[in-house]
Amino acid sequence: MMGWIGPHELSFLLGYLLLTMALSAAITTGVTRIGNGRIAFLAPFLGSLLMPAGLIGWAAAILVFYPERPSPDDAAMIVAVALLILSVLTLPFSTAASAWTAERHSSRCGTTSSSRRSRLHVVGYVATAIVAFEIVGVAVASVSAWLQQKRIGDRYAENTRTAPFPLAKYETSSSNSPILLNMRRLRSLAAMDGDGIRFFAMPALGLRWYSVAVYLPMHGDTARGQLIVTDQHRKGDHVLSVIDFTIAKPAYAAMATALDRETSGYPGYRRMCVDGTYVAFEQVHGQAVTSGSGSASCSDHYEAVSLIVLRGLSQAWPRLPLPQGGDWMPPK
Repeated sequence: MMGWIGPHELSFLLGYLLLTMALSAAITTGVTRIGNGRIAFLAPFLGSLLMPAGLIGWAAAILVFYPERPSPDDAAMIVAVALLILSVLTLPFSTAASAWTAERHSSRCGTTSSSRRSRLHVVGYVATAIVAFEIVGVAVASVSAWLQQKRIGDRYAENTRTAPFPLAKYETSSSNSPILLNMRRLRSLAAMDGDGIRFFAMPALGLRWYSVAVYLPMHGDTARGQLIVTDQHRKGDHVLSVIDFTIAKPAYAAMATALDRETSGYPGYRRMCVDGTYVAFEQVHGQAVTSGSGSASCSDHYEAVSLIVLRGLSQAWPRLPLPQGGDWMPPK
């Protein structure tokens, strides 16, 4: 989640830390040298506010100028964590500034009334309370952001894991899902004689989507399949072609075994990513069905699933008009 923060960004943070500490010290020294007790009261507040302000500037610079813009959740997390770090550093600094200001003012004035000394101490306590409030607030925000990220990650893992049931179970609340609409055109899972694969590829920037069903008939020596290509440029998912094909039993068995090995027990990926080519599969094992869906552009697992299917279909007869890459995009 925070992997995009590198040495350069951390060096910027260190620079802001040094700068804000120097400014706070300079202002504290300056207002103390003035000798005005009322102005000296402001020194601890300036010391407690400048460092978080410097951190906000650092975080803003990262969010604006970093070449890969983080997601809103990542942005909130970096700001919260950075504020927490600086607030922790600010707490002892502001307290020391308050005590030092009071001592310095007392030494310059010779004697200080107990009421004025009490007011100086109150200023120190209030400054410390401000920073403590910052720490609590940022800690709460950080924990909240972390829990939100965890919930998002759990949801993505649940939706992209290998599930022991058909894809339709995921889509009960979305009957217009592109996956289901295209899968319905294929041979049903119940009609695959207990040994079959259904696959769907949906390139985000491609005009063509691919739906494939292939199965091995009971006591058969050749797997049978069908490829459906739809054109997304036209309204209504216009079907460009429907091609029936066959695959030799050894080639089909190799594809089915490789797919089962790759997908068995896959826990899903937690990364929030919906770009690139989205793929989905269903595999029949006797009475059991496994399924999964995810981005082949963001996940090595689903890229591997995509390539396994492409390699298996390359053995089909007649030769199928398929892309060569795992992103299912036509060659440039």
